[in-house]
Amino acid sequence: CTSRDGGILLVASGGLPPYEYTLDNVTYQPSNMFNTLTSGAYQYAVRDANGCTSIPPVLGIPSVGIDNYNCGINVNGAYAYIQCNPFKLTLGIGYVYNGVPPYTYSKDGINYQTSKEFPNMPAGLANFWIKDAAGTVLLTSISLIDICVTPFNVNTIVQPAQCGQGGTITVNASIGTAPYLYSLDDINFQTSNQFTGLAPGNYTITVKDFENLITRKFIVLPNSCTVAMANTTSSTCGISNGKIEAQGSNGIAPYQFSLDGANYTTNNIFLNLAAGNYSVYAKDATNRVGTANVIISNIAGAQIATVIAANNGCSYYSGQITVTGQGGTAPFKYSADGLNFQSSPVLNNLAPGLYTIILKDANNCIDTRQVTVPINADLPSVNFGNDITLCEDQTHLLDATNTNATYLWQDNSTNSTYLVTKAGQYFVAVSKQGCTAKDTINIKYNLKPQFSLGPDKSVCLGVPFILDPKLNGVSYLWQDGTILPTYKVTQPGRYSLTATNICGSNTDNILISASVCELYIPNSFSPNGDGKNDIFKVGYGDNVTEFHIQVFNRYGQIVFETIDKNRGWDGTYKGVKQPFESYIWVIQYRTITIKTLQLMQGSVLLLQ
Repeated sequence: CTSRDGGILLVASGGLPPYEYTLDNVTYQPSNMFNTLTSGAYQYAVRDANGCTSIPPVLGIPSVGIDNYNCGINVNGAYAYIQCNPFKLTLGIGYVYNGVPPYTYSKDGINYQTSKEFPNMPAGLANFWIKDAAGTVLLTSISLIDICVTPFNVNTIVQPAQCGQGGTITVNASIGTAPYLYSLDDINFQTSNQFTGLAPGNYTITVKDFENLITRKFIVLPNSCTVAMANTTSSTCGISNGKIEAQGSNGIAPYQFSLDGANYTTNNIFLNLAAGNYSVYAKDATNRVGTANVIISNIAGAQIATVIAANNGCSYYSGQITVTGQGGTAPFKYSADGLNFQSSPVLNNLAPGLYTIILKDANNCIDTRQVTVPINADLPSVNFGNDITLCEDQTHLLDATNTNATYLWQDNSTNSTYLVTKAGQYFVAVSKQGCTAKDTINIKYNLKPQFSLGPDKSVCLGVPFILDPKLNGVSYLWQDGTILPTYKVTQPGRYSLTATNICGSNTDNILISASVCELYIPNSFSPNGDGKNDIFKVGYGDNVTEFHIQVFNRYGQIVFETIDKNRGWDGTYKGVKQPFESYIWVIQYRTITIKTLQLMQGSVLLLQ
């Protein structure tokens, strides 16, 4: 759009070489190639060694155009109002299209105007900048050829003013009758063809020859001084986030830039600026400084105008907040938690409580407002709390009372309260104005410790016996003050246990007596029917768990055998009384403490 990468190649013929070439009939060059051109309409001419030019004395000067590609802005031609003696014109830009209107126009790339017309343009090559509303800029060039008929030719050499002073105009006249006189005001004439110490501006040069014929030429004396330019980006939300992008021109690169005229940097971008007035300084390689005054405006952020909270639904999360924003830059976004933002101004599904509402606009400016979502006073509520455990004979009253509500319990009863007398799961549905609240509770019952130490019993002397009631969730207190869950009995006596839980205590006792725990084997018996020692019978202690006895005569024949601890030998074999003599016995047994099979043998004497 603003590049200078176009070119024109001119080819001349006829006349007397060598040739000189021009695109403005002011500046001629020996090369027929013109480079670094912008897009635009160029009128060309050729001058030969005799000073003859290809420019005819009428309109219709040949021209060539350079198109611009991929810019987004296009311009279709131009128009001009011409004045002669001196030659100057008012140039108008043609039809502009394809950009984003409205358009503004500049002849220096700095100062833009809304008018398409530029008055008091001299002959030469003119550059024009066209900028659309989106900031896209098109640079184009137009050749302005002096086609006016004059008595003689006048050419000028212009040395620009240096930062507002010291400009020079050198005038060369030809084809008239010398000597020539020269004037800048058409009143005071001088013989010197050079005017020095001039300020930048518009000048009309008047040249008078010896025959008092006059030719006038319009000149624009430019100012050769560093020009500072700047584009600004507004700050937003009242914070220091504005930007200035500075540029330098019309000087000798490289440029340095400053916002205070003292501290310069090669970086042309200044960030984090507050809204306000700024002076931008551009300094070139020769230390010439240009200044531009710019304004950074502030784009105010959005504000919360109203915020309304309501809660009319049946759910606990039925609260609603409606936000109205104003000012700022749309679109707006809204949040009730600072994390999740939405485009809708209505925030739904909110629980009762205090909220900090955030309104954020397109520039990320925010405004906050606190609001409380109320509890729906007409919403039914019921809360039985956590599950509980009761003791036997206790009751518990479940209360679901709400004003103007109806109730439905697990057993279809409809009272506002329910008396619990046994374990189970209890629930209720409370209905009011179309809304329903529900709750459930599990209730368990605990009994006092239930246990028994068992019936009184005898134990083997020397063999420990463990009392174990196998209770859970209780504390123990034995007769001797010990508190372990089991008790090791080592001596005969009465033992008692008091077991206690949250519901109370129970006590039980047991009498432990001593008993024979090993084998008692008689060494003789007399089966004479007198009721005394008539049977050979082993005494078994309580400790014996397995038993087998065999009795042999002297021939090795088994005359008695049993595994029943309650049977004994009556001295007969197959109903026949056996001789009075000694018999061998063999016993195998196991006990509670001895798990392997034990073997004993001995003799018993059968007496008369």
